[in-house]
Amino acid sequence: MGTYKGEIWQRLKEVHKNFRARCDENPVSAHIERASVYYCLSGCYQKWWQWPVTLWYLRQAVSNLTNARTLDKSDFKNLSYEEIDTVAAILAKVPRWLHWES
Repeated sequence: MGTYKGEIWQRLKEVHKNFRARCDENPVSAHIERASVYYCLSGCYQKWWQWPVTLWYLRQAVSNLTNARTLDKSDFKNLSYEEIDTVAAILAKVPRWLHWES
């Protein structure tokens, strides 16, 4: 595993470990943070034979964004600038057929 990929895996472990506690504080933020890590992991698998893994990570990222959107009754109107940037970056680069309709 390369250094970058190793750092992302460490971050994913940390996010998973703290996810429940973060959900109690701010569930929308917790899901967006998790989506961000999955999205970063998807960029580590770029060879053609790794595309199924890439799609799985992208689907996990979108699934977490969908959960965040479901939990956020204001439809993402109360997010911080960093969270808005994260959501926009993921939805701009993920194929349309992988994310929600709106």
